Amino acid sequence: MRRVALLVELEGAVARIGQSPGFQAQLDLLFQVVYGLPFEEPVGLARFTCLRYLPIYVRHGAGVSAAELLNDPAAWLASHGNHLPGVPNDARYSGDAELELALEGLLDAFEFSGDLGMVAAMSCFAVDHAIHARLINLYEADDPAAFDHDRSGAKGASPVHEHVAYAPVAKREWCAVVHYLHTRPIEGYRDDVDIDAMEQTLGRWRESEYLWMKPDDST
Repeated sequence: MRRVALLVELEGAVARIGQSPGFQAQLDLLFQVVYGLPFEEPVGLARFTCLRYLPIYVRHGAGVSAAELLNDPAAWLASHGNHLPGVPNDARYSGDAELELALEGLLDAFEFSGDLGMVAAMSCFAVDHAIHARLINLYEADDPAAFDHDRSGAKGASPVHEHVAYAPVAKREWCAVVHYLHTRPIEGYRDDVDIDAMEQTLGRWRESEYLWMKPDDST
């Protein structure tokens, strides 16, 4: 089956993490795996990945409302719209900001739940930023001075992907994504997606550099 073969490809791409910065190959494959699955599958994966960072977010004093959002994103969207939980303290942790981006992506997936491309793209967006939350938090906690130097853009700064633990932690988080997918009944779902529509939407998401995109009104 196409989707199962793509999942095998994703496992191989995860094994190669660290050979180049970023997760473009992994995101391309993940998008193709989740595109066209029942709605609860891609958003369930996004929630799972966000929840892996939530304990850190809670320790930083900003987790109560985020936990409520992740417990029932549809109810949160109905009550609060796309407004995210407020951060009650002045300290801004960069990893936390990445989680908040992931939460926005998750809410977008719920808002456009009838759009296969938006659900796939925004769920993958949430996965990507939840994983980056772990990586950035690790760098910031391990070497705050180097992290601030990097964030300042000063000459000689070392980007997060050059941190010694970047590749092992990234692989661990992406392996968790793959393992989650293996626990789901992927093989039992219909695999007759419109390939042209999927590739068109994936192309638009690539053009947005794997960030936000608007629904395609032409489809």
